[in-house]
Amino acid sequence: MIADTTFGRDEAAAEIVLRDRAASRVHIRHARGSTARPMTDSELDAKFRGQVCTELPDADVERLIGRLRTVVECADVATWLLR
Repeated sequence: MIADTTFGRDEAAAEIVLRDRAASRVHIRHARGSTARPMTDSELDAKFRGQVCTELPDADVERLIGRLRTVVECADVATWLLR
């Protein structure tokens, strides 16, 4: 791994060189999940599930996802947390 200070915060490149010296390079100007390429709700849900599935039962995960989708509608998050 080599840091490239000319790259933006959400930019990356990878290069693979095989034994026969054949190379393949890919450059990502804006990573998925960045401001320029935001994740979809489905992608966010899948990422969240992947992070919490070892700690919470599936039913609780789905209920929490549903609750989190409504937080933007709350005027007072403290009240929302008590529901």
